[in-house]
Amino acid sequence: MLKVERKYFSTGDNRKGVQITDGEIQTLLLLYNQRILTHPQMYEYLKQIEPATKGETYRRRVSQKFTKYGIVIAEPYSLGQKGFYFNYYRIGPKGLDILIQEGLISKQVSRNLPSRIANIKNLEHYLSIQQVVTSTISKGLSQGENFTSVAPYEFIGTDQMFENDRIVSDWVISHNNQHVLIELDMGTEALNRLEDKVKKYRTMALGTPHKQYSVLFVEIDSSMNLRYGSPNRERRIGNIKKRLLYSKGLELENLDVYVITLERAAALATDLLIGKRPYTSQFIEQDTQLLMKNLSMNSKFGFTLHPILDEFLYIQSENYPTKADMVCELVNDAGYKVETVMLVFLEEGNLKSLARVDTLNEYVKKGLTQIPIQRIIAFYENREELENDIIGIDYKNVYFGDGSGYGYTGEEPVFYKLVTPYRMEGRALLDWKY
Repeated sequence: MLKVERKYFSTGDNRKGVQITDGEIQTLLLLYNQRILTHPQMYEYLKQIEPATKGETYRRRVSQKFTKYGIVIAEPYSLGQKGFYFNYYRIGPKGLDILIQEGLISKQVSRNLPSRIANIKNLEHYLSIQQVVTSTISKGLSQGENFTSVAPYEFIGTDQMFENDRIVSDWVISHNNQHVLIELDMGTEALNRLEDKVKKYRTMALGTPHKQYSVLFVEIDSSMNLRYGSPNRERRIGNIKKRLLYSKGLELENLDVYVITLERAAALATDLLIGKRPYTSQFIEQDTQLLMKNLSMNSKFGFTLHPILDEFLYIQSENYPTKADMVCELVNDAGYKVETVMLVFLEEGNLKSLARVDTLNEYVKKGLTQIPIQRIIAFYENREELENDIIGIDYKNVYFGDGSGYGYTGEEPVFYKLVTPYRMEGRALLDWKY
């Protein structure tokens, strides 16, 4: 194991001082940039730089030695129960001196710190934002990528909020040409205000077509131990999705809008910043072909899939432009067609993706196809997305699955149906009666 080098910094008290590793210095810079953080947020970042550092060891250094010498300042957060609290931290005077001494910030910049801290009005809201940001930055480091954390006013380039066409995100994370715009939702904001935000993001995206934007409406959940918790986060997510599903802006190539839980947000943001998501049309086409192959080769499924050409299926009109990824006849072992199904790729949280399912569902319900469709099968790239996505819309004839789970398993493929807008149950496909 490589030995971690430490630098000595004098505290100015009787020649006393403290030794700090380079990773700890970088974490102090993170704390300065993000203003306030919890110990777990700082440690998640530090362990990507110095993997051998133990969490409890770092906790003691921060809560005891670093606070003792004014490197950081601890503030208690009460959970509302007698005796239960944790500390969050902000940079201290000695921490600022260390960052200045290392050339990481200037004396002039450090003078702005008091006002930056004072601007934090809602602690739960702010710490939840930082949970997304620091976890995303840490996940990026684990993949060899350095994401940029940008405070909202720095991103728009102004300290003024009165301009009608401006939209100020809760935070921004950028990498190359990708920009993830965080909107932390605590369930208190009116839905029409969220819709108005999407309109303003549309204006921004239209004005900078060379940049790629992903807006994440992040619903606070129990993944952070805070006083505030949203007991009806599933219903809130469903209401947001229904309100924003056909918002102007979703038609733009350089703007994607997601509605996601806090627990899932960092993984999504990381995939967006490295270009893994949103999934490309080429990826979706390959995943569709893989799904068809896996189902056809699975002896327990009992059917083969025969594709139908678009010209024999869709009404040729500009009023009905939306198409499924594939439409197939289900043919049994005796060679008889049992029913016709649409296959539609669905991405967790992505409103464009869900709007396509919603539109095709309306086509099927109203008979807007040349051939009657019995079912829509919406499939995710993996089981994790399937299990964590919250649909929030009561689809009667849409069935859900994951494209990676129907291979040579020796088990009959399971398809899921919404028994409520927020809960699915799984069965074999034909066990579900339409």
